[in-house]
Amino acid sequence: MNTSLPDLIMRHLGVEYGWFDASLGLGWHSPGLHRWLWDAAEKPEGQSIGDLFPEFIGSEEALGALLSGNQTPLIIQRVHRREANGAVAYITLEALPHQNGILLLVRDVTEEGRLEQRLTQARNELSLLSAQLQRTSRQLDAIIRRFVPSSVVDEMLRDERKAQPGGERREVSVVFADLRNFTQWAEQRTPEVVVSMLNHLWAMVLAETAKFGGTVNQFMGDGVMILFNAPEEQPEHAYHALECARRLAVISPSGEELRFGIGVNSGPVVAGNMGGMERLSYTAIGTTTNIAHRLQSMAHPGQVVFGPRTRTLAEGKVQYRPLGPVSIKGIREPFPVFELLPN
Repeated sequence: MNTSLPDLIMRHLGVEYGWFDASLGLGWHSPGLHRWLWDAAEKPEGQSIGDLFPEFIGSEEALGALLSGNQTPLIIQRVHRREANGAVAYITLEALPHQNGILLLVRDVTEEGRLEQRLTQARNELSLLSAQLQRTSRQLDAIIRRFVPSSVVDEMLRDERKAQPGGERREVSVVFADLRNFTQWAEQRTPEVVVSMLNHLWAMVLAETAKFGGTVNQFMGDGVMILFNAPEEQPEHAYHALECARRLAVISPSGEELRFGIGVNSGPVVAGNMGGMERLSYTAIGTTTNIAHRLQSMAHPGQVVFGPRTRTLAEGKVQYRPLGPVSIKGIREPFPVFELLPN
């Protein structure tokens, strides 16, 4: 049987066709149309379009409009088919008016369908991966913020250079607070009780520090170091440091038995990441920090002791009394010291 030129061209384009008369029964068709028929009868002529292509069931009104001369094609995209050999295929059906009937073009779009299926699968996989990455990122962020001050993490996220070793010179206020009588208290209790108390205590310290915009730099057993004006700018860092210290001084996690002795000092430091690329720690290095620690060692339980630069910066905002010059290791001249008083 010779194949006509139109049939040859249509087959090359992956298109088969069939003409349905006014009663929607199949009249003539291309030889390859059998491949896509729902009911692959040997003689499909005369069968309705709905029997051969059930996708048109429910579209009788649109088909009737085509028979009445409506020139807008009725198109059904990417219809799923399973061929005789079991292979999955996709076709697009396009019905349009022709010779007082309907011409149905059936185009093989299997490759397009498979590509779309792969793209959909890829999009779903990417969406799942994105959700997993976001969940992991949130978990990592939450974990990191437990070990690194949130303000430091935020700075590093804004500028990745802040995650490199190094620092910058800036003025800060440093607060050191240490529990008095802790060693004797801990000796009389189990390690579990001690750890539970410290965790409760540090939760209170973190809450109070956050109220005044400070950064808890590190916990040191029963002591804590807090920075103000690093890494975030705080114009009134000395005043905030003293007010935070005032709140910490009244904390008593075990009655009057345990109270903080607190030292506060303001001045220049180098603040930044110290260590190597494998492990970094954000801190403030300099004489200012060392003096704050020594002032803390002088303070009695519930007392806040601070230096002259802190007094100058917070002048008129807090009540204090001078304790006189003291000798501090590493400082040649006597060092003026002040005690924070109740407001």
